[in-house]
Amino acid sequence: MVLTTLVMIVMRKLRHVNVTLITLSFASWGMVAALILCLHNGVFVFPYDNLTHVLLLIASGATSFLGQTFLTLGLKYENAGVVALLTNFAVVFSFIFEYIFLHISPDIYSITGGIIVIFCIILTTFRKWIGTLPDYHEVRKVFFFLLV
Repeated sequence: MVLTTLVMIVMRKLRHVNVTLITLSFASWGMVAALILCLHNGVFVFPYDNLTHVLLLIASGATSFLGQTFLTLGLKYENAGVVALLTNFAVVFSFIFEYIFLHISPDIYSITGGIIVIFCIILTTFRKWIGTLPDYHEVRKVFFFLLV
């Protein structure tokens, strides 16, 4: 969590740098770190025998690249808090896509965690909206405790 926060701060400071350069640097560092860890643990195996696995590796890399690019663009044009809030939806989407594509049903702990994440995102968004209302607005008076 701390490292993710530091990444968002650094990416926010680098908003004047081209998005492709930031994404390329993240991919390069990630590739070097993964290669070192794979070689150290002795688990570096390329799936030569199965074309499906190769295609899944390529698709994983492409979607990761797109995700990093969109995250960088989001931090370039929006507040870091909003982007961090919306990246929490990745947990919920991972459960949904895991169920749709892999036919793996989440257990009760995963469902509970997803509900907590969604509830917190809705509550934070609602709190931010209430903060933008004028002081005399009725909704702000009713939900004053959210602004404390």
